[in-house]
Amino acid sequence: MREKRVAIIGAGASGLVAAITAAQRGLEVELFEKSSKAGRKILATGNGRCNITNENISVENYHGRQPSFVKEALKRFSSAEVQKFFSTLGLEMTRGAKGRLYPMSLQSSSVVDFLSHEAKRLGVRFHLSSEVQHVEKNAALFRVIGEEFSRDFDTVLIASGSLAMPALGSSESGYSFAKQFGHTIENPFASLVQLISDDHFLTEASGVKIDADLE
Repeated sequence: MREKRVAIIGAGASGLVAAITAAQRGLEVELFEKSSKAGRKILATGNGRCNITNENISVENYHGRQPSFVKEALKRFSSAEVQKFFSTLGLEMTRGAKGRLYPMSLQSSSVVDFLSHEAKRLGVRFHLSSEVQHVEKNAALFRVIGEEFSRDFDTVLIASGSLAMPALGSSESGYSFAKQFGHTIENPFASLVQLISDDHFLTEASGVKIDADLE
């Protein structure tokens, strides 16, 4: 009996972790990423240090209409579980301010390297520079289609992320695939944005970080 085949669309943090988890369970996994490198958004997080998790994370830190969703997600993959997961890969963490946890190297590239190495060690097949353009359902299988490929899978996982960082490859493709199969998409909006001012003094200070209270 053949192993079930899983296609994961997106080789960011969620896609890489999902690929490792699925491969650990004996599934045949293929990872599709339209960029030429995996984990590009990871490299940009935490000012290049990658704030992996926070020791103080809890449902109270989230604001939304479905706290039960957050509660269940944190129950399944708590901060302690995140630390355990990365520790099994050989990546240890160091503690920063306010419970933030970073890779010991303080280099986000370490996180990408460890995740990619483990995925490949488990036999995950990487398809870089391979943008998925369509997903079709044929009988019991899903067909993943790109400009130069068409492959059938038992399961498709959408891990393409949001529109948060267009410069790093973000697009609406994940939303489109999800809608196609009957999922409801909440209207996305920016939640972490720059403050824009005509004051040239503030313009000169762009990129400077400071702890402050705004009134």
